[in-house]
Amino acid sequence: MPSPKVTTLLSGLLLSVVTACTVKAMAPAPLNPSTAVQALFDVTTVDDGPFPSDYFTVEDQEQNTGLRVNLPLPDFNTRA
Repeated sequence: MPSPKVTTLLSGLLLSVVTACTVKAMAPAPLNPSTAVQALFDVTTVDDGPFPSDYFTVEDQEQNTGLRVNLPLPDFNTRA
């Protein structure tokens, strides 16, 4: 029969191996660049950017949030 010191050492080693295997099994798989999600918009323009976005806000202390959406007015000559 192994000594208590050896038993403790083996128990600790077994626990370490089981923990390492569990962590490895829970790790996400690496992303394949060909299937990774990519944003297909430009955040610097109103027409191509996502909405809502902080890009379109300005400080306004009269608002509860301290921010206000600031979109450019449409050109009524091109869009009636």
